[in-house]
Amino acid sequence: MSSPKLTPIHEFTVSRTFTAPRARVWRAWTDRGQMAQWFGPKGITTPVATQDFRPGGIYHYCMKTPDGHENWGRCLYREIVPQEKLVWVNSFSNPAGEVVRPPFSDPWPHEMLTTVTFTESGETTVVNLSWLPINATVEEIQTFNSAHAGMQQGWSGSFEQLETFLARTPLISTGQKITPFLWFDTQAESAARFYTEIFPDSEVTSVSPMVVNFRLAGLEFMGLNGGPTFQFTEAVSFFVSCETQEEVDYYWDRLTAGGSVQQCGWLKDQFGLSWQIVPTALGELLGDPDPAKSQRVLQVMLQMVKLDIAQLRQAAADT
Repeated sequence: MSSPKLTPIHEFTVSRTFTAPRARVWRAWTDRGQMAQWFGPKGITTPVATQDFRPGGIYHYCMKTPDGHENWGRCLYREIVPQEKLVWVNSFSNPAGEVVRPPFSDPWPHEMLTTVTFTESGETTVVNLSWLPINATVEEIQTFNSAHAGMQQGWSGSFEQLETFLARTPLISTGQKITPFLWFDTQAESAARFYTEIFPDSEVTSVSPMVVNFRLAGLEFMGLNGGPTFQFTEAVSFFVSCETQEEVDYYWDRLTAGGSVQQCGWLKDQFGLSWQIVPTALGELLGDPDPAKSQRVLQVMLQMVKLDIAQLRQAAADT
């Protein structure tokens, strides 16, 4: 007795290259507010979207047609590899987020496995997307296999909307509640690249003629090419905590390159921005319960330019 023949599934794939850094494109796919501005067929709006961005979490959305008809859907996240890969199961849903059958007359799969990869190539990002039906009947697989042209048209329209969104929104939300916003004359990109070469977990995430987004030690910054009207002053500075003298020396040497040194661990970099390079030991020593000891440390610190942990500890130990 022969085994029944299985209906082969023809994977649907589509690819597009976007003129934007990978971090910028990734955020457009993973930030609820940004997805709502481009994700879906042309002419569709997304008035409602909620997101629990983690494996097992759900992006739940409502898409509205120009005539007011609503379609609800959900993406159940299976895998998230930051800036590299997203995997989710896409389904139609009701407003409560429960999976419902697709609103088509032809049999269509209830669940679609969606895989999206992000590959950086110079100043561009290549996005590859694949769709596969899961838990589908023979009829649903046959419908899927015959619908590749329509899927190509639909995803091409979505990608065109994403291209437009990326082009018109160089000034983007960083996802932080509060973000340092630095006003430069014309050197925002040069400054961002200077800083990101110094600090770990740092990168330039987007560049436009006016605004540069970058991350330093995991913290998001924005730089503006705003002209010469305003200058940095010591009224605002960035405080860098250092565990060792080697770390103090590292940041001091690199941030003072082309800049100037000041008293008590302060410096100005080549762009005029003020920094404090401070060992964590200073707080410990100044907070000593013995007021005579903390006063000796303070007096020695006030005479220093770059802070020296050994000398600070010696002042604490002196009698």
